[in-house]
Amino acid sequence: MPERSNGRLVVYAHGAGQTVDQLLAVGDRGRSDLVAGLVEAGYTVAASDAHGDAWGNDISVADYQALVALAREETATSTVFLIGESMGGLPAARLTAPGVLDDVRALAGVYPVCDVSSMLTAFGPSIQAAGGSAPQALLDELSPVDLDGSVPLIAWASDQDTLVAKVRNAAVCAQQVREGGGTAVLVDTIGEHGDASNFRLDQIQAFFDAATED
Repeated sequence: MPERSNGRLVVYAHGAGQTVDQLLAVGDRGRSDLVAGLVEAGYTVAASDAHGDAWGNDISVADYQALVALAREETATSTVFLIGESMGGLPAARLTAPGVLDDVRALAGVYPVCDVSSMLTAFGPSIQAAGGSAPQALLDELSPVDLDGSVPLIAWASDQDTLVAKVRNAAVCAQQVREGGGTAVLVDTIGEHGDASNFRLDQIQAFFDAATED
């Protein structure tokens, strides 16, 4: 929580194998510096383990809905901004759907997963487990995840990322938003998955500010 709130809430959806603790790790040139910068700028930042490696399943989305309700109650924040890192791109995208959350202003994807089927080679057992008794239903629903263009998107992704392929993920989300009549900015970064070039405080603040003005 910031010392002086700007009334805005950022919900950070984590990647595979991560927990909320990574957001607080001092000295991380990526996510923790981004979170610290947002808090310094007046944003309240909320995160949840959201049932771990849940790959955007229903229970993880419900966890984030409950997190927003709690954060709003305790901090008097109103407008919501979403950040989805890697696997977190799936639940973050689902939270933009009409009727899921109130007053969502923008979605930011950090090398986001937008098509869960593209991750089967690397994370097959984990994805199957997240699907529970109906793993194929999860694949069908989130390959790719649906974005209708109602919420503006910015995403950072590298052509050199061999884990989450840009062309099957960030590029797909951006195309969906544009086809839905919305605004989508796709920022080219460098390096492999996790590279610090994907965490741009200046760009995300400018994008969130523009979405608030709209």
